[in-house]
Order: sequence, then C-alpha cells, then structure tokens
Amino acid sequence: MIKRSFIGLFSPVLQYEELDTSKTVDSIKVTGAVTFFVDKKYSKKDSLLIKPGDKVKSGDIFSVFNDSEEMIISSVTGEISGIEAFSGNFGKEYTAVTVKTESGGNNVNKDFGKTLKKASKSSLNQIIKNFPGVVSDTVFVNPDKPVDSIVITGMDSDLLISNNKYIVKNRIKDIKAGIVFIEKMTGINSFITVVPESLAVVAQDIGVPVRVVELTYPLASPMLITQNIMGRKVTAGKTAEDSGVMVINAETVAAMGAASVKSEIPGSKIVTVIDKNGDTRLVSAIIGTPVNTVLSQLKIDVNEGDRVITGGPLTGTAVYSDSHPVLPDTEAIMVQDREDIPEILDNSCINCGECVRICPAKVPVNLLIRFLENGEYDEAADSYDLFSCIDCGLCAYVCQAQIPVFQYITLAKHEFTRNNTVEAENA
Repeated sequence: MIKRSFIGLFSPVLQYEELDTSKTVDSIKVTGAVTFFVDKKYSKKDSLLIKPGDKVKSGDIFSVFNDSEEMIISSVTGEISGIEAFSGNFGKEYTAVTVKTESGGNNVNKDFGKTLKKASKSSLNQIIKNFPGVVSDTVFVNPDKPVDSIVITGMDSDLLISNNKYIVKNRIKDIKAGIVFIEKMTGINSFITVVPESLAVVAQDIGVPVRVVELTYPLASPMLITQNIMGRKVTAGKTAEDSGVMVINAETVAAMGAASVKSEIPGSKIVTVIDKNGDTRLVSAIIGTPVNTVLSQLKIDVNEGDRVITGGPLTGTAVYSDSHPVLPDTEAIMVQDREDIPEILDNSCINCGECVRICPAKVPVNLLIRFLENGEYDEAADSYDLFSCIDCGLCAYVCQAQIPVFQYITLAKHEFTRNNTVEAENA
C-alpha cells in the first residue's frame, strides 16, 4: 500500500515505490484482438490508406489517413478488423484501429530496423510516439523548443509504480544504445540519468552523469527535475522543453536502443498492475491488449461497481470499460473495489489550508478551487496560478472536504486551452 509518514497534523510525506528486485515480470498473452489509437478524429468521409481486411505484420509501420502524418506500429500479426471513432476524456476524439490477431505464430517485418534508420526526422517523430513510455513527439524535430539537454529518468510518474526502475536495473545495454541513437539523430550530447539512490551504482554503467532523486513524491516530476537538478526554471504554463530540457523515460530510451541495434519491435509495454489489496505486479503486455485480458490472466476479478484506473493512485484516470487497451503511455493499471472507492462529496472548501501547505508549486489552491467550481477559468489562470500546477494530485489527496481538486484543475486546464483555441480560430 501507499507508504506515508506525517510531518504535521494532516500533511503526509508520500514515498515513491522502491524496486523489489525479487519480483519477476509476467508476460501477458495476446488473445483475440488489439486496438491502437490514432490522434485524429475519425470521419467516414476521410480518405483512408488502410481498410478492414488488410493484413499486417508485427513491426509494420503505416499511416491511417491520407492527410495526416500520424502513424501506427503494429505490435502483432493479423488482419485489420475495424476502424472507428473513439471518444476519450474531456471529449478528446481518436480513431481506433483494431487488429484481429492470427493464431499460429507471429510474422515479423524484418525491415523494421532499416525503416527506422532511414526515416526522416518528421516521420521519426510520429514513429517514436508509438514506443513504450512517455515521450514528447518533438524529440527529433523541435524548431520552437530548442532542447540542449536530455534527462533519462529511472523514476516513475506516480506512487506504487516501478517500471522505469526495473528497466534501469535490467536493460543497461539497451539504454546505452538508445543514447547513441538519440545523439546521432539530434546532435544533442548532454545527457544525465536520474535514479533513486538504490540504483545509483547500477546506473553508473550507462556512461553518463548520474543524479539521485529522493523517493519523496513528487520530486521525480519532470518540472521539478528540471528545476532542482538541472537548475532551470520552468515558468507557469510552460514545460521542461521550454527550458531546453527533455525528460525521457528509461523505458523509451531502452526501446530506441533495442530497435536501432537489434531491430527489436517496440511492441511491448512494462506495466505495474495494482490489485484491490494494493499489491503490485510487473507485467509485459503487448501494446493494444485490452485491460481485461491483463486482469484476467492475473486472476484479478472486476465486478460491477469496481473502478479500473489507468495510471497510479494520485494521477490515474478511470476508464469507461475494462476493454480499454494498454497504450504506449500506460504506466499502471489499478483496480479499486467498489467498497474502497472514496466518496466524493459536494462540499465547499473549509479553508483548512492543507492543500496550500502540501503544494510543491505553492499554488493558493484554497482560493483557486472557488473559481474552478464556478467555471471561472480565465480568472483562475490570470490571478490564481492555475498553470503553475504540476499535476501531482496531492491537493486532492489531503483535502479534508473530499473535493476532487485535481480533477477540477485538470478540467480547468483543458477548458481554458480549448476556449482560447476556439477564440483564436474565430478571430
């Protein structure tokens, strides 16, 4: 379960998970079909480059739309069985491409490695978005954000997760090859690795400077790493890349290395699975595998009223269906029993100040929430530091009134950005 110690009456100090080296990684078998998401709204009027019935091999790289650079790397061999619209959180529209897997073996595209090496920087951006982990799609083409330093993080995004720590412990050679690949493609030669103290000695073998991050949450946030370790300030509404720093997961760098040197298809994702008791397991799942397949093979039951979350306990997002696929950025799958789901109350802020005391960005959350509850997003952004929030979720965790503060903030950022985009388009 979540480890905590208390520094005040209420304010907890939460700790990232330490890697349990005795744990093994369970491989999830693909059965039936996998689904990929393309970051473009689907319309039946679109001119498509693929259609149901088309055959694909593991490692095939293909575009879906005639007028879009978005690409898919197939993680399986099979036949395209469906192309349809999918609505995600906050009304985000995707195109879902489903591939029915073939029985009797995996037919691999042997030219995958060559295709990767010959790809233009623009194409490479789209290809890398399919790699396991969380990576910006501007890693190789970045005209507006001139990155000069890359941080390879062996830390994980939320509590209870151990994916990147596992990669650092077990895939040093692939990480080293990934650094060579990134340097060749970008010209950037300034790298550091950040890891917990327990992995500092192992990480020395990567061959770049190592910096230790304490296990205190949320010190592994890319923005806090940029500020505390790289010594560069990230201003409100900006990202680490705006300060010239790109933070890339160790898993992604290892996948780049394995793909460039061994032509290994980056089709599998390391995922931390958190069951109803808070116990964790590491699995390797083919990208596109339905969440219910993962849970079924681990013998974790999901009953009516239970909640399935992709991500960790503080920043994860509940999914509408357990058929939701494992995506390249799926760091964890968490199941909550319906009896353990915390009640969300329609309360007003009681001004206890716990959210203000715990906020690493020093946002006046107790004032901010009043504007968010009333949909006054412009005021929240202009006067109450909405975009200074680093999305750690601690405010909701300590809220004595049980207000879903983190969700209010996430919605507000989305709505503010959407409204301003619409205004700019109509200007």
